[in-house]
Amino acid sequence: MLRCHYYHIISKVTLCSLIIITIILGISNLSIVLSINKDIDLDSMSLEYFANTFETIKMFSVILISFLFGYSFAPENDSYSNFIVKICVSKDYFVIMKILLLFLISLIYVIILMFLFYLIPFVVGIIIDLKYICNFLYLLVILNYYGLFSAILVCYYRNIYLLLISILLYIISNAEITDKKIINFIFL
Repeated sequence: MLRCHYYHIISKVTLCSLIIITIILGISNLSIVLSINKDIDLDSMSLEYFANTFETIKMFSVILISFLFGYSFAPENDSYSNFIVKICVSKDYFVIMKILLLFLISLIYVIILMFLFYLIPFVVGIIIDLKYICNFLYLLVILNYYGLFSAILVCYYRNIYLLLISILLYIISNAEITDKKIINFIFL
């Protein structure tokens, strides 16, 4: 079942999107590393690098994973479900296995991002503190939250463009608003 989902989720469009976003993030991280002042102490250097890169990583990752979750439940990409559900499995099992595979893909993507986050500065000669790994676990939760939200919208309303709502909600939740506590509580 997972193999079947994998072949339908990882299409040319999703694979190209994953590769393009990862390359953009890698180039962005490299340009930030090269612009860091190397005359400051290691803790300040790590904090400056983290402050400059993590928000960019988070924004692009939410956009990518929301697209991936929504795209996998779009009506035009979910045509194989009728065939599989009629032959061998229930619809609930089918959806749960698809969501588990999407969680696994987002976990692998976060691991790749961690690799980029720590490897690029290391190549240039900057050692980044490992205390930022917890932030990547938080990123994984956020990615799955907005990804599930976009999947629910696309699945319920049967329109792929509704995944933009979850992306807009993420952008709104990170905007500078005076009563930010309420918005952060609602949108994580």
